[in-house]
Amino acid sequence: MFWRCFSWNELGPIVPLEGSVIGKTHTKVIQKYVVSTLQKHFPHGNRIFQENNATSHHSKVVAATHENVKIVILPWPTQSPDLNPIENLWTEMKMMVRCHTPPLSNIWELEKYIKDAWKDVPLEYYKKLIDSMPQRI
Repeated sequence: MFWRCFSWNELGPIVPLEGSVIGKTHTKVIQKYVVSTLQKHFPHGNRIFQENNATSHHSKVVAATHENVKIVILPWPTQSPDLNPIENLWTEMKMMVRCHTPPLSNIWELEKYIKDAWKDVPLEYYKKLIDSMPQRI
């Protein structure tokens, strides 16, 4: 599993997650990656963060972390992958990984291929996804 994010301007980091993703795990991601990514992508503030409502995203410890680091969360319906543009981006990356040669032979190659695919997503593609948000909502 990976944590990843993007904005109109650029892709954020892609972070491999090990083990079960629980509130405590997500809190570490927020503290280590989300805060710095939001500051980088939106240096003048005016930032709203969208999560996909996974169970770990709305635990009490995560809610407290959002409040402590002053992250504004976009209210988002549960079980709505068709609305979430990161799912389209993830599907695009999966196709890129499947087309890669030579074929995968181990988990470490998979991680490398995924990270490479993330870097290779064209800027125009994720800008188009952002532009599609009014129609999605």
